[in-house]
Amino acid sequence: METIELSGSDRDLIRALTAELRRFNDNAEKPRHDTWFTYQEAGEYIGRTRQTISRWAKCGKLHPRLIGLQNRIAKSELDGFLKTPCSTT
Repeated sequence: METIELSGSDRDLIRALTAELRRFNDNAEKPRHDTWFTYQEAGEYIGRTRQTISRWAKCGKLHPRLIGLQNRIAKSELDGFLKTPCSTT
């Protein structure tokens, strides 16, 4: 790996950007305390297939959230979704 020499102003810029990223991450919206299901788990929870969950997410009936590298759906959203009339059609 090549070592790069940085001038004082470059180091200051990197420090400022790093501090700004830390502030951004500290202020970022944190997921509410909830159980988060993968599409497969969500399907098993409500008796549908993973493909159905994916289709509902793509058409906007469900609102997944990227957690780590996977889209997940909150259990509370699934519970609310199931209570709405005609939600599973």
